[in-house]
Formats: sequence, structure tokens, C-alpha cells
Amino acid sequence: KPHRLLLYTDGIIEAENPRKEPFGLDRLNTILSQTQALDCQATIDRILNSLRQHLEQNAHRDDITLLISHL
Repeated sequence: KPHRLLLYTDGIIEAENPRKEPFGLDRLNTILSQTQALDCQATIDRILNSLRQHLEQNAHRDDITLLISHL
């Protein structure tokens, strides 16, 4: 299977929902495992959609940056 490189800022894994639960590295790793067959943009879309669902309309003030590349 192809390898991917993911670079991200801490604003992703530290993003908290209204119950103060962070998005977390485990959730990010799960998404990466589930999207191995997808292209880079589709993987980014999946991560951002999951993050939006996690936030539940909670305001997020930290930066969010993602970069994925196939190696």
C-alpha cells in the first residue's frame, strides 16, 4: 500500500467540542486508516468534515492546517 505524509497543526487535534473533548490524535489516525484508498484531497475533506461534526457548532479559534502527500 502507498505511504502518505500528513503534516498538520495542533489546532486539529486540540479542537474541542462543547463538552471540552478534544478531536484527538486517535480520531485522526482512525480517519487516516479508513481513507487509505482515497486520494489526498478526499482524505483532507474527510478529516475536515469529521472535525466540523466533532465541534458541533462550537467556535474554534486556533489555526487549522493540513497537508497530505503520497510518497
